[in-house]
Amino acid sequence: WNQKETELYTPEKMSDELQLLKKKYPLRLVKEAGEKAFQIGEQLNLPPSAPKPDKLMCYMVSPITAEKKLVANKLVFRGNAQLHFLYASEEGQLHTWEMPLSFSQYAQLEGDYGPSGLGEIMLCPTSLEVSLDSEGCVEAKCSLTAQYLVTEQVLIDVVADAYQPGSAVQLNSRLLALPVILDNWQESVDIRQELPGEADIIVDTWVTLDRPRQRKMDSGVQMEYPGQIQVLYYCADGMLSSASGRLEGKLSVKADEKSTLDVQAWNVPEPQISIGQNSMEVALKLPVQLSAAQTSELEMVTGAALEEVGKPDPKRPSLIIKRVGRTGLWEIAKGADSTMEAIRKANNLEEDPQPGTLLLIPVSG
Repeated sequence: WNQKETELYTPEKMSDELQLLKKKYPLRLVKEAGEKAFQIGEQLNLPPSAPKPDKLMCYMVSPITAEKKLVANKLVFRGNAQLHFLYASEEGQLHTWEMPLSFSQYAQLEGDYGPSGLGEIMLCPTSLEVSLDSEGCVEAKCSLTAQYLVTEQVLIDVVADAYQPGSAVQLNSRLLALPVILDNWQESVDIRQELPGEADIIVDTWVTLDRPRQRKMDSGVQMEYPGQIQVLYYCADGMLSSASGRLEGKLSVKADEKSTLDVQAWNVPEPQISIGQNSMEVALKLPVQLSAAQTSELEMVTGAALEEVGKPDPKRPSLIIKRVGRTGLWEIAKGADSTMEAIRKANNLEEDPQPGTLLLIPVSG
């Protein structure tokens, strides 16, 4: 997201008779984007029931945002970085262990936001240092960057049309193009895959996701989530072995052609593995965050030029009666060379008339 400023035009009133149609559009716009870097660390001890670690084989971290809140000029968020270890015990067997590192942070924002402000956060690990001492104690230091996007619902006030009763008006206008956030929501994608292998004990699994793909369909967009899975396991004879394969999940999303979908899939949960006679069935429920955006184009009047007023037609009636159809009050007043204020006053209207209503329409002389 790149910052951009757009000017809203309000043409100066050229005469007291010039009628302006002002429209208000409530739109959710991106107000600012940024990032906050921070570090967390802790000394961790395995539970007494776990085999004592002798050597760390590999480790990874998956940060999760548990809660986020926009408070005035601060985006407050908390969660944990889920540490995952694969280690060898003193007996030489491989084991896994997980431990959360909690964090509570806030990002200082440039703007000050009210109840309609929303903040979205994506956590990115930038470094992870893990060490193991002789007593089997693990010390972990993790650096994270929280990338955030702040949106707010704003009311855009533009002049959409103008006229003057009894005169011809030449309007100057242009389109106001604004990137609007339509919706943010979460979905889950069910992924299943069968891998060959005569497994007896599952040691560990790794899932690596590729970039999601989008395919246009008649009913909307089909999201595809390809990836790779690798399973480390012991056979019945105690031999260590592994199996790998491709994964792909699909999700159908309803969207029109003008909308742009952005999708993020992170915090991959631990897959469930069922051991069969000569195979393993992998089941994964992948949480994804989706965002729909669209460029909204609003026609905006930037100026008006009036032609010289001619002499009124002496045969022109000063009052007409018209039955209201589906046309709005602005169009009725403009087409009859009247004003909305005059029609409301003549008919004692406090709101727009319903279809079928008979109206007295004063005509400009």
